[in-house]
Amino acid sequence: GRQMLGFRLPGDLVGLECLAYRNALHSTAARARCTVAPISSERFETIQREFPRLATALFLMTLRESAILHEWEVNLGRRVA
Repeated sequence: GRQMLGFRLPGDLVGLECLAYRNALHSTAARARCTVAPISSERFETIQREFPRLATALFLMTLRESAILHEWEVNLGRRVA
């Protein structure tokens, strides 16, 4: 079965982990019609250099998502079988 770990909204970035890992860590599926705009890692790095505030915002977003995931892990670990 599948497990939903989050929902994305229009304009959200998906797959940032692919910048650090060769393969995606998870899959993404659209529940409704959407448009996807792929971006190369080289272009992404250039954008971060040109717009350092954007790079900081993306870093903070990653930290936030990691904290949420950690809370879910703790929640699941405390449940009875």
